[in-house]
Amino acid sequence: MPVVGIVRGEPIDHPDPGNRCESRIRRRTVWRRGRRGAVADESAARVGVRRGRYLPHPPGAAHRAIFGRRGYFDSLPADLVGRKRAPGNLHESTALALRSKKLGRTVACESGMELRVFSWLERSPDVLWYQEQPTVVPYVLDGKSRFYYPDAAVWDNEHRVVVVEVKPLFMMYRMETAAKAIAALNHFGPQGMGYLLVDTAGRTLADLAYEPFDMAVAEEIETLFLNGPVSFSAVRQALSRRTGKFEYVEFISMVVNRDWAVTSDKRIQVWRLPAGISFGPLHQPG
Repeated sequence: MPVVGIVRGEPIDHPDPGNRCESRIRRRTVWRRGRRGAVADESAARVGVRRGRYLPHPPGAAHRAIFGRRGYFDSLPADLVGRKRAPGNLHESTALALRSKKLGRTVACESGMELRVFSWLERSPDVLWYQEQPTVVPYVLDGKSRFYYPDAAVWDNEHRVVVVEVKPLFMMYRMETAAKAIAALNHFGPQGMGYLLVDTAGRTLADLAYEPFDMAVAEEIETLFLNGPVSFSAVRQALSRRTGKFEYVEFISMVVNRDWAVTSDKRIQVWRLPAGISFGPLHQPG
């Protein structure tokens, strides 16, 4: 995979500087749940234990991100500076905020999950700068043009830029998430920036795709798609009937490895991903 060198805010090609960027750091840090209506400071980023609320240790962000080509930046990319969308609850009593010493300002958070993400970035000595809601990425889903606002952009002490999106597990494998992530890869990859999609337990789609599943069961379920989308309950019943119980992580692995579409509406449906969208680039080596 080619990597790129440093010019003023722009990447240029140069030989791979070594395997330091390829090492995988798998330490994890646990963050406390943010309180609604509160304004947190950097002390909220201290390590704590709250049932299953994990995020990867900050040095792992760039190492686990997907790069189209690897870029190094000696200054902040100007188009990532400044919030491109205000959190929906910014003016409500339930709004969350983080007082950042690193940035010298208050960081607006849309949810407790975002507060944990920015606390993680605030604490990391490897992160020089970060920006909430840093950019807008156009994408198409169901034939309609839409806009996606990633959670954060990060510039680290090795001068790499990574755009980060953190999702709860139940949203990691949805068709909407795949459409957004593919659009983000196509948008940031040519610029030498990485993209990291991770759940609150620190798992990427590559981690979830690694979980084993029964191919015969997957193929049986796919016969249901011949007549169009099927309900999630029908898929769940088929899995339970063949294996004796419904294994959620096994189902997710099937979705990611077999390119199934799972909707985000109330009546969840499952079928094949439409042309132009695939989980493959999000969990397979580039």
